[in-house]
Amino acid sequence: MLNRVTRSDDGSVKERVHIAPVQFEVDRLILPIKMLKGERAHLMLLKTDNKRVHACLGKAKAALKELGKPYAIHEDEFDIFELISSYKRVIEEELEKGSFVYVNLSSGGAMQAVAANYAAME
Repeated sequence: MLNRVTRSDDGSVKERVHIAPVQFEVDRLILPIKMLKGERAHLMLLKTDNKRVHACLGKAKAALKELGKPYAIHEDEFDIFELISSYKRVIEEELEKGSFVYVNLSSGGAMQAVAANYAAME
């Protein structure tokens, strides 16, 4: 099923879009995109000066570039309500485009996972 092209009722191709928080785990971010053959990614980042987070973001961007996958970076404050709103906005925009949306709960921190989970449930 993952190797087949999925089409909408109007014949357009549905894209598989991954929404993933960025923190310290590059493999947990990149491997699902590779394994599930995602076409695009949204990287969700908390505003921080943490050098490890920025190093992880750099590695993730390089890996996505190597795979030829376009990505967007969304940066938010460390606030649960802002995070939920940001995830929800991205999910709704992609669903309106007719995309399949995969939300990664394991590549970021606990607060990012909770926000992503709440946004995906609505």
